[in-house]
Amino acid sequence: MLKYICIFQDKKVKDVLVEGACCMIAHGQYMGAFKLINYIFLLIGDVGMDDSNGGLAILADRTYELWLELLENGTSDEKQEMFCWFKTHLNGSMNSCLREYIEQIIMEEFQEEEYVQRKMTLVEEMIEKSEKMDSDWSRCYNTGKWAIRYLSLLELQECSQKEIEDFCKKHWENSDVRNYYIDLCIQAKEYESALKTLDESMAFDKDYKGLVSDYSKKKKEIYLLQGDKEAYIGQLWELVLNHEAGNLEFYRELKKQYGAEEWVKKREEIFEKLPKHVHVEQLYKEEKLYDRLLDFVLKSPGVYELQEYAEILKKDYPEQILQKYRDEVTQMASHTGDRNKYQQLVALLRNMKKIEGGTKIVEAVAAEWKVRYRNRPAMMDELRKL
Repeated sequence: MLKYICIFQDKKVKDVLVEGACCMIAHGQYMGAFKLINYIFLLIGDVGMDDSNGGLAILADRTYELWLELLENGTSDEKQEMFCWFKTHLNGSMNSCLREYIEQIIMEEFQEEEYVQRKMTLVEEMIEKSEKMDSDWSRCYNTGKWAIRYLSLLELQECSQKEIEDFCKKHWENSDVRNYYIDLCIQAKEYESALKTLDESMAFDKDYKGLVSDYSKKKKEIYLLQGDKEAYIGQLWELVLNHEAGNLEFYRELKKQYGAEEWVKKREEIFEKLPKHVHVEQLYKEEKLYDRLLDFVLKSPGVYELQEYAEILKKDYPEQILQKYRDEVTQMASHTGDRNKYQQLVALLRNMKKIEGGTKIVEAVAAEWKVRYRNRPAMMDELRKL
């Protein structure tokens, strides 16, 4: 073992892992290989290895592959020892990304009956530990994660529906658990129970917009499954105006529920009721309301929205789009900048030249800049490339 650890000083971690551990495995030294792999695994977690190039993930993935190979080839006693090591190292001191590899191998492997109860006991301990965490986010996330794993073990053992429901009720404050229960209800076509839980969850988690939005989507799908068109359309309105305000996907879905003439009135109702912060421009584009889209673009500061929609608008409104471009580039050019900024300005001028009447305006702008900003050599250089 010491021989392989010493190699670590002179060779890359991956080389030590692959060459040293594989050599041991080839000679049937499974526990020696296991200890070497674990040493390196813990070491890279402790030293805070830079993973900007993905090296840590590659190394962890290779470690996992070797663990699987050892589990497949080791004896029953060796497998017991490996399980004990994995269990012992489920603690808060390890890099969280690396700890997930240990969690995964415990939960996905060790499928033999002798391990099921041990895993359930372990998961119960992790739930209890998670519930004592100080951070609200950590407490909620970890409790939910381990609770779902416990429920999966219950299902694996084909436990009764009551036992599963009792566990869910015990951890009812956790959104992951309630979502699990909701999905069970949907699978069992117990739609009313699912809807009741969804309403309860929306009240529970009213301060978490993402969760409320997810609950609303599930309600919509349940109404569709039930064939309750009125409730289904009502939920679509909730999504379009509130939970997913301005979302194009749900907007289109709602549009399909109305005839062409009726929809004209409904869309105006949507435009009127949408929250002020919602960008309605995508809906204008969807409905080909280009006069409104133009008004939006002209009122928007900067060039982002202008560049986004100029291609659509330039055919019908070339003069307005060119004037907006001219106003923006003039403002931008009034402040000195580096070469990147001047390259950006020239790129905008090139965009203007693609619009009817743009070449003449660009020539006038460039001529003006060459006089006004003649003391900016980088700008003059970029203008020559125009």
